[in-house]
Amino acid sequence: MLVVQLIAEGKLDVDKPISTFLPDYPSENGKKITIHHLLTHTSGIPNSYESTKEKSKRPDSYTAEALVEEFATLPLEFNPGEKFSYCNAGYSLLGYLAEKVTGKSDWEKI
Repeated sequence: MLVVQLIAEGKLDVDKPISTFLPDYPSENGKKITIHHLLTHTSGIPNSYESTKEKSKRPDSYTAEALVEEFATLPLEFNPGEKFSYCNAGYSLLGYLAEKVTGKSDWEKI
């Protein structure tokens, strides 16, 4: 709902690449993936991956940024928009985008 509100307010654009809003996101994927892809589970971001962190340090204790760092450099499973594949990581990325766009974290009142 927050992402839709940010789109309605003109703070996010569903058709722009996520690198527009996250300049530090690896550009190889960041220039291909749009918010629309994330919202519709068509981004190609892997839903599961081998974590580099100890099990005791993931994922409940992750910040949004740390979680995004876990999968940001992984190769896409398919080209964005090519097919549907449910992806929790994409929604984590949407949450991180919302934090960056609003300047608030931990879901403060926005």
